[in-house]
Amino acid sequence: MLQAYSAVVNVLIGAGFGAFFAAIFVVQAVALECGFRVGQRHVARKGIQDTAGVSALTAGMLGLLGFTLGLTISFAQARFEARRSSVLTEANAIGTAWLRASLLDDQAARQLRQQIESYARIRLAFAEAQDRAEAARQITRSDAAQTTMWSLASVAARATPTPISASVISAMNTMIDAAQSQRFTFASEVPAEVGEMLLAGSVLALGAVGYLLGLDGQRRLGLTSLMLAMWAGGIAVTADLSSPRIGQIRATSAPLVWTIQGFSNSPMPSTR
Repeated sequence: MLQAYSAVVNVLIGAGFGAFFAAIFVVQAVALECGFRVGQRHVARKGIQDTAGVSALTAGMLGLLGFTLGLTISFAQARFEARRSSVLTEANAIGTAWLRASLLDDQAARQLRQQIESYARIRLAFAEAQDRAEAARQITRSDAAQTTMWSLASVAARATPTPISASVISAMNTMIDAAQSQRFTFASEVPAEVGEMLLAGSVLALGAVGYLLGLDGQRRLGLTSLMLAMWAGGIAVTADLSSPRIGQIRATSAPLVWTIQGFSNSPMPSTR
């Protein structure tokens, strides 16, 4: 069930924010209409009833749904901010390692800085990967580049074991750790269980709203359409924020681009 939900969400988000919004809107509209018809049927069978109890229960359901949506958006926003922060942290770590590499002997410095420059471009490709398969390919390239850079730095440090070479090793270690941290933040999404619960809760709550309107005998299309749009928009934004690879709201790779630009004056592609 969760895998099917995640697959459908990924397809809809990949199709664009508008497609995901429309899908959620339609699902909720169907729930609202079903509830309305059930309410009308009850009125037809039992006559006009007191709706005070139904109103109180519906208000409670909407309040709980609002709390759940707010909590879910908070989870998604925290993960988005963690991705942004990890890109900046890694860019700074790469820049520091590149600068410290220049303190080594000329040949070792040149080789290590060239490797770091290539590595930075790999990490940029990882941050901008459009899907998990491409991200996995860049991780493989990153691991190979880290091994090469560490070997070069280790050889230089053993040849001249000085505080300078120790600082280079420290910078390299920080840079590698930053890559692992970034990989973790990009892999962290809002659990599918939370999204599934939010969608199910919205369907039930809006079904209850439709039932109440059915008892009242009026659809109130204007207000209900606005309410559906608000809920659909909130759920769509949450799902988009939670998706690091396929959403419209992406963590910018600008810090890595700026770091690479600092290596040379060659033009770089524009950032998202």
